[in-house]
Amino acid sequence: MRGKLLKIYIIVLAVALLSSCSEDEKDENVVNPPATSSFEGTWKAEEVQLLSAPTVNPGIWKPALVMWGSVAASTVGNLDITFRSDSTWIASGYLTNTAIKAMVKDHQPGTNYSANGKYVKLSNTFNVVMNNYTGRGPTTGTTYCDYTISGDKMTVTVNLPNDEKWKVVFKKQ
Repeated sequence: MRGKLLKIYIIVLAVALLSSCSEDEKDENVVNPPATSSFEGTWKAEEVQLLSAPTVNPGIWKPALVMWGSVAASTVGNLDITFRSDSTWIASGYLTNTAIKAMVKDHQPGTNYSANGKYVKLSNTFNVVMNNYTGRGPTTGTTYCDYTISGDKMTVTVNLPNDEKWKVVFKKQ
């Protein structure tokens, strides 16, 4: 009887050792981070936030927007931007929120906006040169942006003149 128990014990131990030495199985509790998307390609705005209103002529609406915090981009409108591998970019969008349209004095229904230009990308910043803009305000200009990419999300801080800053979270399309 004792010999049979010893044999069973040895068999169980051998099976346990052999199964532990087999090819490693994936742990279901380990979450691998998603692969980071490349900068180039088309991105769609998901969230938008005015971090700081301009220090010169901010008007009434920009300081009010700072207090709103981050909002879903779809509550304001739509913005898609494509960064091409030849260092050019193109963006298009439209405003849908009637309150925002009134604040920026855009009373046209279905107004579409577009812009394009060149960019210079560094490790976590990029400079944008706008060659053409169809919306209200300056139609050309240069600004710099800070960005991070995590998985299929890119967070961009747009640094405009007079300390005006916007944060936009994009999703890779």
